[in-house]
Amino acid sequence: MSEDAAAAQSAIDSAIANANAAEAAGNHAGRIEAARAALALKAAQFRPEPQANPSDAKGASARLAYLEKDAEFRQAFFAGHPAAREEFDRLNQLLANADPIERALTGAGRSSSEAESGSGTQSMLKDEISFVADGRAAEIPDEQLALILKHRVGTEADMKWAQQQLSAIYAQFLRVPLAQWPPAARRAVTELAAIASPTETE
Repeated sequence: MSEDAAAAQSAIDSAIANANAAEAAGNHAGRIEAARAALALKAAQFRPEPQANPSDAKGASARLAYLEKDAEFRQAFFAGHPAAREEFDRLNQLLANADPIERALTGAGRSSSEAESGSGTQSMLKDEISFVADGRAAEIPDEQLALILKHRVGTEADMKWAQQQLSAIYAQFLRVPLAQWPPAARRAVTELAAIASPTETE
């Protein structure tokens, strides 16, 4: 256990001890206050505050998600506090400037201020993130996932790999009606087919 983790656990244990002592003394108000403190410390331990000055989309996404649930920040933001507005704008700018494929690979989801867009073969970011998770579960390397997401023409090795993946998917769902295929499998077939049999070059 790291020093920070040990210190956090010590603070939790102390708050619990204070709650128990207050209860033993019949101090119900003190017990409630100490118990609330213990719960707050425990929550902070499992959901630590994200880095305040992230340098990438993943960090910016995590920070925005945290701030959107922070009542004090929301109050300052809607009151037009300059520091809150500046942080909000800076974090959203980090997301706007990030490579969308990198966002999908790192799980940097959209903030509530970003509008989802995409239709047809241009999927929404949340679908891309889900696809990456499914692909990793199937042990597909990140470089191949990136190739699928970019809709790029790959090398001969990439095309051979895509054909092998298609064969494996078709074999797995050979006796399953297409309508019953998992969404991830249908998406994979579409994207893999584009790599296995490219019709255009970059």
